[in-house]
Formats: sequence, C-alpha cells, structure tokens
Amino acid sequence: MLCSFWLVHCLVGLNRLEEAEELLHRLEATANHLGLFAEEYDLVWREPLGNFPQAFTHIGYLNSVAALQQAKAARTRGPWARKDKGMPWMFFQKILLNDGEPTEEIPPQEMAARLKTTMNTLRGAFFEPSGRVAYERMAQSEIYQDFLKLSRNLKTMNLRGLTRREEKMAFWINLYNVIVIHGVIALGIRDSVKEVWNFFRRVQYQI
Repeated sequence: MLCSFWLVHCLVGLNRLEEAEELLHRLEATANHLGLFAEEYDLVWREPLGNFPQAFTHIGYLNSVAALQQAKAARTRGPWARKDKGMPWMFFQKILLNDGEPTEEIPPQEMAARLKTTMNTLRGAFFEPSGRVAYERMAQSEIYQDFLKLSRNLKTMNLRGLTRREEKMAFWINLYNVIVIHGVIALGIRDSVKEVWNFFRRVQYQI
C-alpha cells in the first residue's frame, strides 16, 4: 500500500494529476469503515493483509494527498507553477504575497489598520448566507486587487515610525491576521490551512 501511494506521488510529480487522483480514490476505497489502512491489500479476496493499521501506509496516504492538493492549486494559480518542466510548485517554497512595486508611502500607524479594513471589506463581500466566507472566490475580485496594491506598500514603510509599544503590538497583531487570510486567498484554500503543507512557514510579506 505504501508503494501504491508512492506511485500517486510520482504521478503528481509528472503532472499527471488526473491519473494520480483516480488512483488515490481507488486506494482510499481499501480503507475500513474507520478510514484505516493495512500494510497490504488483496485484490482478489478484497481484504486487507499484513500489519493493521499500518503507520507507514497512512504516512504515504497523507503525503500523496498533500502533493496532489498542492499541485492542483499550483495549476489553478498558473504563474506559481513551474513552467520549465511542467512540474508543480515545490513543497517548501516560500511565497512572497506582496510581490510587486509599491505605489505610495503610508505611515506605519495607518498601514496595518488599512490592510485589515480592506480585508474585512473583502470578507464581507464574500460572506455566504450559510455563514461561510468563500475565500476561494476572492482572488479575481476588484477588492482583492486593491488589497494587493496596498500590501505592496509594506516594502517602503519605515518601521521606525512605530515608537510606542502599543503601536508596535497593534501593527504586528493586525498584520498577522491579515497575512494568514491573504495566504488563504492566494493559495486557493477552501476549508482549512491544513490543505497546504507547512502553511505558516511559507507565506511571507516583505517589509
């Protein structure tokens, strides 16, 4: 079973995502009613064999799911996928969310607050009747493009303008909340940051 999940991972690496997903679903069907995998699976008798549950099988399963989800997100993003060899965006590559040229100089006391206000406006625009915020639909919106332009101004902002402890705390707390949501939108996450391997170590701003 572990080798079969390695095959899923290899198909992802070859950018054969449809084949990888089809095989992954076939392998998922071998789990029991609790979602647990065995060491092996007998295709004739249709029953698990060997050690049960097998930790290595589950590790292979999680790795193949993470690889497939990231490759599909990279294909959707387009510019963040590697175009030279058709390979998906690598697991641990950091993402500069505010990439691009700044357009204005904004005092640090205002910057994080403006980012947070714009982000809250964006979230309100995509608030669904069910109570869910549709982050995965935000990337193409005009409000999000305004937010991107604003975030690029972090590059030229002078942090020395933050002199009081309260100002510094307000700035970094607001910025932390903003960068997490920004990362969720940029990566096309639908339900949880767990969809992206090592999410919190990868998203970053240049300040």
